Amino acid sequence: MAKNKKDLLTVLAQLSLNPAEQVVVDRAIERLKTTHDNVAIVLGSLESGFRRLALEQKLSEQGLAFFTELQKPDFARDNGIMWSMWLSNIH
Repeated sequence: MAKNKKDLLTVLAQLSLNPAEQVVVDRAIERLKTTHDNVAIVLGSLESGFRRLALEQKLSEQGLAFFTELQKPDFARDNGIMWSMWLSNIH
């Protein structure tokens, strides 16, 4: 998934989803443009919104593909988080 705000805005703007999914995406775009939230926070919000839609069985085929892409692990980020947590627990 996109690592910076500009890339994420580009990806989100190119999506063509059903109305329920588009609300979640539009909210994420708005957060990136107006509140200047961190990309990680916006991605977490997207995952949460799409997870809710998945549980309600309201995902289109394109929405499911996007949700699957959101869920793919980012090993570099996850490894960095693991190491920082591990190092903070050494004390």
